[in-house]
Amino acid sequence: MVDAAHPLYGRRFPLISLSHSSRGSRQALVAYQKDILIRIPVGATNLCALPPNLTKTKLSFDAVSELLDLARQLGISPEKGGAI
Repeated sequence: MVDAAHPLYGRRFPLISLSHSSRGSRQALVAYQKDILIRIPVGATNLCALPPNLTKTKLSFDAVSELLDLARQLGISPEKGGAI
């Protein structure tokens, strides 16, 4: 999963098949767990012709700014690759 907005972002699943939904969108059938198969939009995977906008994030600009301010207050320097 390469779409950061998708709840399964970052996970990898074995591909079972590719298909088109009745609305024309492409779907990937993947093995989620041993006995569970799920359909996910191909656009959220690395199988799409054009990757999704990878700048999507679940964090707002204000939330990231607040996090960076907190890191600075704690003496952590995000600009220099400081680890938390």
